[in-house]
Amino acid sequence: MTYSRSYLVQVTIVELFLFSLVHNAWQLKRGWRLKYRYVLMSGNADAKTLDRLENCFEWNRDRKLIWKIRKEVEDFERWTEKKVAEMLRAKRQQPGVGK
Repeated sequence: MTYSRSYLVQVTIVELFLFSLVHNAWQLKRGWRLKYRYVLMSGNADAKTLDRLENCFEWNRDRKLIWKIRKEVEDFERWTEKKVAEMLRAKRQQPGVGK
């Protein structure tokens, strides 16, 4: 079975278009998750914070600032997990707890 050159070009264009749509959706979802995690980390969601995030992620995409936000969020999440583990360890070591 042989396909014409024009058919193969059309299939390739459609594949590239679909790949582009999937990639953009994935990138949007990734940005939304990072914004959500940043708001959780900061503990507030005032208009100034949300405007800054939208400006950084959507309108004037600033990759350096996004990288900085991602690093801050990941550092905070690591610190939080470490503190929770320390608290659980201390709770287990208390006499009379868990018996």
